[in-house]
Amino acid sequence: VEMIYQGDFIETKICLDQTGGLITSYLNSRLGRETQFSPGEEVLVHWSPESSNILIG
Repeated sequence: VEMIYQGDFIETKICLDQTGGLITSYLNSRLGRETQFSPGEEVLVHWSPESSNILIG
């Protein structure tokens, strides 16, 4: 996990080990402060069943 703070939004990049792919999600600053990730931390992510545009970590 890599987090980059950009004003009102926090860009979060999540590396997918099995595929080597990268997911980039954007959190608003308030949510980003409530959801703290450490660089290199392993996380479990899945998509909301209601919308494939919502990444839940």
